Amino acid sequence: MLKTDFKFGHDRRLLKPADYQWVFNSPQAKAHNQYAMVLARTKNLSKARLGLIIAKKHVRLATQRNRIKRLTRESFRCEGPQTPVDCVFLCKAGIAELSNDDITAVLQSLWARVDERLGARDAIAKP
Repeated sequence: MLKTDFKFGHDRRLLKPADYQWVFNSPQAKAHNQYAMVLARTKNLSKARLGLIIAKKHVRLATQRNRIKRLTRESFRCEGPQTPVDCVFLCKAGIAELSNDDITAVLQSLWARVDERLGARDAIAKP
């Protein structure tokens, strides 16, 4: 039986303030829409890593913040950037009113734009 690993461990997360600052200082790709923004910077890693910034200013309820975090991690794990990059996800006002499907669609478009801006889709398509 094939065992699939669905964990989102520490090796897939930005944990230290210095990691976040490294991405904020000079992001190589920015993708944003009305509800969220992703900053990304390539790094010599084996896996892409994600950092989340879900401000109380934009999402008041803890249950809503946790829902957005959970959906973002799942989307990143399944459909995130194809290249090993450090990504920081920032939410904007209004994201809490979206349904789970709408948030997932927003995230998919952001990951695709990050890959597009980093040239990952072209590199994967060409042998």
